[in-house]
Amino acid sequence: MPFLNHGQMTQIGIKIVFVCLFAFFGNWTDVLGQEVYSLKVEIHGLRSERGKLFFQLFDEQKKLVREAIVDIKGSPMVLNFDQIKQGQYAFRYYHDENNNQKLDRNLLGVPREGFGFSNDPPLIVGEPSFDKWLFPAHKDVTQISTIRYF
Repeated sequence: MPFLNHGQMTQIGIKIVFVCLFAFFGNWTDVLGQEVYSLKVEIHGLRSERGKLFFQLFDEQKKLVREAIVDIKGSPMVLNFDQIKQGQYAFRYYHDENNNQKLDRNLLGVPREGFGFSNDPPLIVGEPSFDKWLFPAHKDVTQISTIRYF
C-alpha cells in the first residue's frame, strides 16, 4: 500500500511548482504578470575605495524596498536592481570611509563622509524633502548621482 495516492502526489507536485515560481520571481504578483523593470544606479565622484557604500531604495510611500552595503570598486560605482515594480522610487546613500557603519558628522552636524540622494536635489539645511528624490520607474531606468563631500 503506497504512502500517498496519485491525487495527493499531483497536489504536492502543483504546490512545488508554485513555490518554485514564487522563489524565482519574488512574489505572486510578478508570477501573475505585473510588469517589472531593472534599475541601474551610477554613483560618480567617490574620492577613495576605502570603506563601503551604504545604499537604500524607497518606494513612493517611503517604505524601504531594497538595501545594499557594498565594497567600493572605483568610480563610478554601479548598482543593479532587478524586479522593480512600476512606480515612483527614491534612494539615498553614503560612503562609510572608516567602516563604522554610520554617516560621521562634525560638531555642527555637517557630514564628514560623502552622501547623496536620487535626483541630486540642492541642499540647504538638512536632508532634502523626500518628494525631491522621487523618480519614475515605468521602464528600465538608469539613475546617475554625484556624491557630495564637505
